[in-house]
Amino acid sequence: MRLVPERQGLAYIDDETPQLGIALEPEFQNRGFGKLMMKAALAAAWQHGYQKVSLTVHPENPARSMYQACGFKEAGLRSAYHLMVAESAA
Repeated sequence: MRLVPERQGLAYIDDETPQLGIALEPEFQNRGFGKLMMKAALAAAWQHGYQKVSLTVHPENPARSMYQACGFKEAGLRSAYHLMVAESAA
């Protein structure tokens, strides 16, 4: 997770919203590790006072449903990638 200033990155929303990226080696995919990592990353973001987190995902990436299950909602397209945003419940 990182803050990328000055409108950089496909998941850029504003200078206060961190962009998140995770990846798992194939042998660790589809075993629940991604969801655990995502929930931990979001919990850390909320604990540090961030109100939103963004990411982009390829339309054919099966992780899209996991992102949605973790609270991300589709917010547009960026160069054929889906922009997704999760917002803090606080």
